[in-house]
Amino acid sequence: MARDATAWVPWAGVGLGLAAGLATALRPRPEWELGGQVAVITGGSRGLGLLLARELGRHGCQLAICARDEAELARARADLESRGMTVHTVRCNVAERAEVERFIAEVVRRFGGIDLLVNNAGTIKVGPVELMTVGDFEDAMRVNFWGMVYPTLSALPIMRAQGGGRIVNITSIGGKVSVPHLLPYNCAKFAAVAFSEGLRAELARDGITVVTVVPGLMRTRGDPLGARLGPRTPPRPLSGPDDRRPSSGQSARPPDAGGRQPERRPGPRGAVPGTIGRRPDLDAPRTRRRGPLRPAPGAPRPGQRSVHEATRGG
Repeated sequence: MARDATAWVPWAGVGLGLAAGLATALRPRPEWELGGQVAVITGGSRGLGLLLARELGRHGCQLAICARDEAELARARADLESRGMTVHTVRCNVAERAEVERFIAEVVRRFGGIDLLVNNAGTIKVGPVELMTVGDFEDAMRVNFWGMVYPTLSALPIMRAQGGGRIVNITSIGGKVSVPHLLPYNCAKFAAVAFSEGLRAELARDGITVVTVVPGLMRTRGDPLGARLGPRTPPRPLSGPDDRRPSSGQSARPPDAGGRQPERRPGPRGAVPGTIGRRPDLDAPRTRRRGPLRPAPGAPRPGQRSVHEATRGG
């Protein structure tokens, strides 16, 4: 039927462009014109999910969106209806199987079927592994992995019965490259990518196309820079009382057996005396930092949590 695709989006600031490009990619053939199609979007109350809803609605889709926050759902519904779009909103936590099954069943009762499912909802926690708990890994799997599996498995019988459909899974570059301080997120996204790519191969014979979208960093309300901070064990000090370096007026090398300092030969203009011909990363003289150590911009203060936590699309 329609061709399979794996989309790569390398960097941030392209939310609207991604939404427009995805809507265009979803209609490569005349029989897949989006007008009148029923599109279901998880995490559709804000961020990328809301942009996708606007773009799909602009192409004539009937929309069904879900999120956990009823107030945000109400704002999203008002926004979409003000643009002349048909939208049905349901409060749903995609990490709960029963809620997802109820949501899908309600969409079918309202519209009679599902032509397009966009699994967009997600969550992220940022921090070093020593501050992560088993619960953090479980939460990431519940939302980012099971929150994709539950809607997909609920919609598949409907799509098979109607002879086809499309599933779009919004994953992450974190599902391709595991970077530090995002381990729970990366693990869940790797699982999501594996599920999506394997599903594409299995469903091709049923006329159901699966598209795996792999965005890079994206500035939405799920961005770690805007995450809430809570109480947590303060970070370890960068240095202790035994970590003393010689000052600029002291020699970096100990005196020889006779108590004399090693001779420093003159070097090129601008060079640090005593460093010519030596590896600066190992034995170059170092100077003592003047004044107290200052935390990096945005670093948590003592008593604040150093794990950033946010969600995408409610």
